[in-house]
Amino acid sequence: MGNNNPSKKHFIRAFLKTEFLMIIFLWINIIYSLVHLSSPGIFLISGIVGLTIVSILLKFRNDLSVYLLVFLLGFGIINLISFNDSVQVTLMGFINLTNLILFCILIYKKRKILATINEKWFGTKKSEYAEQRTQRIQFFKKRFNNLTKQELENKLSEELVDEARKAILEIISERELR
Repeated sequence: MGNNNPSKKHFIRAFLKTEFLMIIFLWINIIYSLVHLSSPGIFLISGIVGLTIVSILLKFRNDLSVYLLVFLLGFGIINLISFNDSVQVTLMGFINLTNLILFCILIYKKRKILATINEKWFGTKKSEYAEQRTQRIQFFKKRFNNLTKQELENKLSEELVDEARKAILEIISERELR
């Protein structure tokens, strides 16, 4: 039989998303802090409120939750927002290394989502966008060029970015013309 249930695969992918794992980690830190401290400070309360909002938005507006999580971690780097007041690893007394590492990982893993902020705020010229899209299509064509027709058709049934899908269709089309 096999586990080809699409909803189960979707759930596993959603569960393993970077932002979801970070939110769980930060909630564990908050709970640990609340257990070990007699009263939370204003920065920890800010972290709790912010992380609650991020957790709610994660289900309904994933992109917005990522933006807000980047914002919270950015302020958390310099301890203006805290997720753990009982144990902190700092550099030079004010840079929270845990938040810095999480911030860098999130920026790296979600750079495509975060790039949309740049496009919305500063705009990207249509010619630049078209050139970038063409380069991505060429990248995927090189990546998929050695696959058989059956493997390419199987790939089309997977979740793919538009450029990958277009590259596969172009490869199939070019092979049919030969």
